[in-house]
Amino acid sequence: MRRPDGTVRKRRKSSDIPGQAHELTFTCYHNLPMLGRNRTRQWLLQSLDQARRRWDLELWAYVIMPEHVHLLLLPRRDDYRISLILKAIKQPVAQRAVKYLKEQVGRVMPAFTPHPALHRAPQNGSAATPYYASLNHLLTTMRNSRSI
Repeated sequence: MRRPDGTVRKRRKSSDIPGQAHELTFTCYHNLPMLGRNRTRQWLLQSLDQARRRWDLELWAYVIMPEHVHLLLLPRRDDYRISLILKAIKQPVAQRAVKYLKEQVGRVMPAFTPHPALHRAPQNGSAATPYYASLNHLLTTMRNSRSI
């Protein structure tokens, strides 16, 4: 898939073949080191455990790096979809991270001066909201300081 800036996004290919183990790798949003803190690693481990029970998975191995994750797992049921398993693992963590970041905006943002580029209207013509700009600025600041 080609992005507007000309770069190519690789599409993940998976096969849902019963009885086969799967090696899965996924990255954090914009390669941010969001798994660099115990808090977010715990969210991921909780999500993995919930997905393991829900989808009847054998979790053989995992490696959690600050900006990506490797999993080796075996679905025990014949009726599964890797895409739904990944969603069950990633979505709860993302939702908790967004909630956490939104809570932090009020406490952290007054100390920062928003970057003017973040206040431009998006390309679709709708106006940028100050909250969206603040959250983007917070993400950028936290990425640069490795504090997520």
